[in-house]
Amino acid sequence: LCCGMDKATCGSLNDIYHDIWSNKYSQATEKLDPLLKKHPVFSLLHCEIGVATFLLSEKKEDFEAATKRISAVRKDCSALWKQRKPSLKLYLDAYGHPDATPPDIDYENLPEINCEGDVVHHGINMKHVAGALWARTILAEINFMDSAIKFRQQQYLKGVMDFKKAWSYFKECDGYMTTLFGKMKGLNEIPQLANIRCVVDFGVGMYHFMCSVVPKHFQFIVEGIGFKADRALAMEELKRSMRCEVGIRSHFAAVALGWIYAFFYYNYDISNQILEVEVNQFPESALILFTHAYILRKQGKVQEATDQFRIAKNCISEVPEFQLKIDYEIGANHFLLLEFEQAIPLLTNFLENTKAEAFRAYCSYQIAFCYVMQGDNEKAAEFMKKIKGWVRKNYALDEYSSHQAKKFFKNNELIEFEKYYQQAMITQEACNYEKTLELLDQTQTVAKTTGEKARISQLRGSAYAQLKRYEEAKASFTEVTSNEKDVLKTGGSMYALPFAYCGLTEVAIVEKDIKAATAYLKKSKAFSNYEFETLLSWRLRKCEDDIRFLNGKFPAQ
Repeated sequence: LCCGMDKATCGSLNDIYHDIWSNKYSQATEKLDPLLKKHPVFSLLHCEIGVATFLLSEKKEDFEAATKRISAVRKDCSALWKQRKPSLKLYLDAYGHPDATPPDIDYENLPEINCEGDVVHHGINMKHVAGALWARTILAEINFMDSAIKFRQQQYLKGVMDFKKAWSYFKECDGYMTTLFGKMKGLNEIPQLANIRCVVDFGVGMYHFMCSVVPKHFQFIVEGIGFKADRALAMEELKRSMRCEVGIRSHFAAVALGWIYAFFYYNYDISNQILEVEVNQFPESALILFTHAYILRKQGKVQEATDQFRIAKNCISEVPEFQLKIDYEIGANHFLLLEFEQAIPLLTNFLENTKAEAFRAYCSYQIAFCYVMQGDNEKAAEFMKKIKGWVRKNYALDEYSSHQAKKFFKNNELIEFEKYYQQAMITQEACNYEKTLELLDQTQTVAKTTGEKARISQLRGSAYAQLKRYEEAKASFTEVTSNEKDVLKTGGSMYALPFAYCGLTEVAIVEKDIKAATAYLKKSKAFSNYEFETLLSWRLRKCEDDIRFLNGKFPAQ
């Protein structure tokens, strides 16, 4: 990292940064301790280690340690801001108007500023200007970190307050960056300015994106901060942050873009390109390897994902709780491949040892279903009983697990339809669409009710669409929508309707039929309070973007 510090300090920062990305948290902390008062970025990285450790482990003592670090940095940066703010104000007042055409920044050849002594321009100490910018930017980051750990602890009101405060700081800093990057002068005079902008772009970009896809039940957060989301702008900000490779948030921006391209835009080529570069640069980074594994699985490359998960596990011995989470993911991969015998021990080990709330209910269901498929309903019942106490409201997979448990306990077994249908859903998630169609053919032989038949048609349409057999997909989706009144009366199975309309929307978008896509989208969005609603909301937002693009109102990604 070329941060404009003196050479010794810059060298220390490079070593620490590499240690953090290589999961050597203890080693990085040891190196940071004597440097915490030398430059505010060291304090930021100290907080980052504490927050990352808590988010990976979810242990109470790690939460307390992270909170303590955040409080210390908040105090120091607030004091630094008060000291250096006058220098920043003087510099901005004399900065002048931006160039008619904003400069094109070459991030591979940034201006070098010698920081061995004082750096003075126009009678103003530029190190003080940089200090003010760092202080405000770090205050934005640590408030964002504080909100993240409070949300994880379900302290939602406190989390919202920190979230709002962080946005206020990021917005302010973004205004400074807009002014300073209006011409090359700031980049030539202010030490570390490109690095500061990298942090600001990452933070503002994440806000713009997150608030554009927030689920309905968290909409109050967006409303509470008076936020207007902008997904297209978010992508530009994150890309700019990633391009600034000297910046301390460049790699976080890359990981975020890898997720977004894969899970929101389904653009796996770009996602893989980004993450392969990151894996090559940090081959021992559990975060990057884990992310890459998740995205490989999303593409149906389940065995490759398992290999990546195993490498990630071996790289993060300092956080055994995260290793346990990776064991769950490997077990989930066996589950996706219908390898129930191999899945059981891994999933059971996770369930017995995890202290986190996430995945408990769904993991219990997965284990129970494995036993159902092995013909052991007694063991299946043991795990189905556990689900009720672990269901979190508005978490789609938790609520789905609860519904499946209720179905099981009607007869202390799953009916044949559910056994076949659930396997078809699993293979669909594994991207094994031909296998899904085979299983649905078997499911059709035992389907009796309107709801069961609707679920089959919807899932079959989805498999056909993934195989680009669009006419067959439309026919299958229409089997659901043409019987809308009857399907609505089926209760739990009515989710087939919004999913079928969404499927028709996606096909119409492929065929560039804007009128049909718009009509189908409106129909899909009209439904509420159905199973998997949160999961479908992501696809509906993607459809909205695609329709805007077809209308020439939204840039392609």
